[in-house]
Amino acid sequence: MAPEWNSSLWMDVFDELLDTELDNDDQWAFTFNYGMEPKLTEQEKRRGWKTCQRSIQAEFTCSNCSKWWPSGRSTILFRYRLQSNGSGTIIMRPLKQACRKCQGQYELPGFREETVRICLLVLISKIKRNCYGDKSSNGNKDKCVKPVWTKPHEVSFCEACRLGICCQDK
Repeated sequence: MAPEWNSSLWMDVFDELLDTELDNDDQWAFTFNYGMEPKLTEQEKRRGWKTCQRSIQAEFTCSNCSKWWPSGRSTILFRYRLQSNGSGTIIMRPLKQACRKCQGQYELPGFREETVRICLLVLISKIKRNCYGDKSSNGNKDKCVKPVWTKPHEVSFCEACRLGICCQDK
């Protein structure tokens, strides 16, 4: 059975990794914004926001016709910042894909726990480097899951392509 969108999976795995990967007392909040713009404004940059974009494996199920499909190019956007009072915020936006069969609405991706864990380890590595000055964190490029290209990418059904941020050419 294909995994469905599960925001609590992301929050639970993040909370678990926060305890093991970040060695400090800062408090981090993990939230979702399904309409978050991909690019930071100048004001957001001045306020200390950083971004991280990942392309990872996901599975989709059409809510209209129940068709299922895998994707090796599911785009995830993160924004994060650590404030001087030690409170950090992460905002995540999973980008959607539409069903090729019925060309219905965009669907949220479902993820396996292992994929979520690896994606969040990369994010935490970026946080360590950009918020805490940890030079040993190289973005965890070696821990990235290389996307498995399943079929030719269908640009017209990809929300990330529509927004001009898909990794299809990379």
